[in-house]
Amino acid sequence: MMGACVKATPSQPVTGGYSYSELQIDETLFRLTFLGDSKIKKRLVEDQLLFRAAGIAVDHGYDYFVVV
Repeated sequence: MMGACVKATPSQPVTGGYSYSELQIDETLFRLTFLGDSKIKKRLVEDQLLFRAAGIAVDHGYDYFVVV
């Protein structure tokens, strides 16, 4: 039944050595996944993850987000 509660956003194409997907689990909980190839630095993938999390928070009117 969980599938009925979840709205998925398709993965974005690999650009610049990484891609991402996001899954809204409930009203305030999202799962973000970033994938990088061997040429991209881990720090860049982490920064992109945080940037997208901040974007989701702003889009939904939140003042902050928490990484779990």
